[in-house]
Amino acid sequence: MKKTITVIVASLSFVFAAGATELPRYETFVGYQFTRFNTNLPSTGPLGLVNFGGLSNFDAHGGSAQFIYNFNHWLGLAFDAGAVTNTNLTPLTFTALTGIAIPNLDTTVAHFVAGPRFTWHNESRFKPYAEALFGGAYGTASFRCDPALDTFCGTNPVIGPLSSRVQVSHTVFAMMIGGGLDIKVSRRFFVRPAGFDYYMTRPPTQAVDFFVPGVRSDRNNWRYTAGVVFGFGAQ
Repeated sequence: MKKTITVIVASLSFVFAAGATELPRYETFVGYQFTRFNTNLPSTGPLGLVNFGGLSNFDAHGGSAQFIYNFNHWLGLAFDAGAVTNTNLTPLTFTALTGIAIPNLDTTVAHFVAGPRFTWHNESRFKPYAEALFGGAYGTASFRCDPALDTFCGTNPVIGPLSSRVQVSHTVFAMMIGGGLDIKVSRRFFVRPAGFDYYMTRPPTQAVDFFVPGVRSDRNNWRYTAGVVFGFGAQ
């Protein structure tokens, strides 16, 4: 009888230990990212002095990666980094200055955020999650200054027309709140078909804000992610 009880207890201990290894201690995600940016700019500035064209809203594509440390079956800490780019934004035109135009902008925005992640682990293959991430975003925009193509660039009286690349950049506060779904393929491999986040950035007041009264500081954007997740370790 004692031997039977010992065997049962040992078997149950093995089952519980095996079940615990089904949940990885560490997870990494790599995949595609789409971001819809809202700059809060109108199509034109006051008195029609500036035409912002398509800069009020634009799409950008790129990739992102996550590292997640799971404290238990439902709470983890996520680190998220990635970047998206748009190489053909609509020009910015100063209509009051004889139609002087900045050529198409090459824009890249990178983010680096971290925060809590809540995951619903169950016996099915589907693993929904929610997250609240905080950190920063780095944005850079540039354009090629070529007087042969536009009138924005100047001419040096000695060497003639000037050709160069003009670039601006800054780092701002960023926040992402959202969630998604991971689907289990094997013990350590998941597919993420969709993740959605409200993506807020708070840039400092720019010169353009002074020309456009009522422009808010917060930029309300959103992002979509999809890719694969790998699990490591055991809880």
